[in-house]
Order: sequence, then structure tokens, then C-alpha cells
Amino acid sequence: LFIIIASSLALTISIIVEKRLSKPIARILRFFRAASKGNFSTNISPISKGNLGEIEQEFNSLISSLQILNSELIISRTYAEYTTFSKTQFISNISREIRTPLNNIAGVVDTLKTTSLSEMQKRNFSIIETSTFSLIDTFNEIVEFLKIESGTSILKISEINLKELVLSIASPYYFSAEHKGV
Repeated sequence: LFIIIASSLALTISIIVEKRLSKPIARILRFFRAASKGNFSTNISPISKGNLGEIEQEFNSLISSLQILNSELIISRTYAEYTTFSKTQFISNISREIRTPLNNIAGVVDTLKTTSLSEMQKRNFSIIETSTFSLIDTFNEIVEFLKIESGTSILKISEINLKELVLSIASPYYFSAEHKGV
């Protein structure tokens, strides 16, 4: 008789524990799993009492905060993408407006260099030519930076002539330095 009463009591306690703890905890766990996969659209309908009810309410507060943060993140990302796209479009449009005159200057200088010029004129035309190509290169680097920023750049590896590179960097300052007596 004692074994039957003890078994009945144990069965009753396990049913109560199952009903009051295990099922609500499993229910809360399903919501946490859904939220961990990015599903922030569901709240727990608070049905539990005591600590489990508080956990359900805190979960709903957490989900509300995550929904707000997620919305703000989407807005920020959309704005950043739009800004990057706008910058790229602007530079792309203005690049034709800038490159065409620079290429014209380079062509005129190249043509004038073939005429009979004094050494001073040749040097000055060489500085103008170097400065023009330096501006074109600088502008190309700006465009390339924007391509990198927008994720549309293609990396090229090429050889350089170090002497020509140093001269191209220094020559735009030659006229200014000479004018200042340096």
C-alpha cells in the first residue's frame, strides 16, 4: 500500500512539474531559438506566473529592443548604401567633365613641345605636362578609392619605374622652388 501511495504521489508531482515548469520552459526556449535565428517578430504571450512570467516579460522587452535596433540598422545601412552610390555617381559624372579638359591640356602641351622652344620653355611645358598627368592620376585615384569603397574595384599589379615616379612627384614643385630661389 505504501508503495502505491508513494508511486501515486511521485506521479502527481511529476505531472505538476511537467505542467508548471517543463512545458513553459520548453515554450520559452522555442521563442529564444526563433529569436537567435533572427526572427524578432514574435512575442511570448505571458501565461506563466512568478519567475517564469518575469522571464516571458523580459523576453518580450528584449525582442522589442531588438526590433528597434534592427530597424535602425536597416535604415542606417540603406542610407550608407545610398550615400556611397550617390558619391560614386557624382564622381563618375564629374570625371568626364574633369578628364576631358585635362587630356586637352596634355595634348596641347605635347603638341607645343614639338615646336622650336627655348630650354626654359621646354622645361616649363614639361612641368605643365607632368602636373597635368599628376592631376589625372590623382583624380583616377579618387575614382579608384570610391570604387574600393563601393566594392566594385579590381586590383591590378604592375611594375613601376622608381626614378620616373620620384621625378613625377618632384617636378610639379620645381617651378615653385626655382621661383622662390630654392
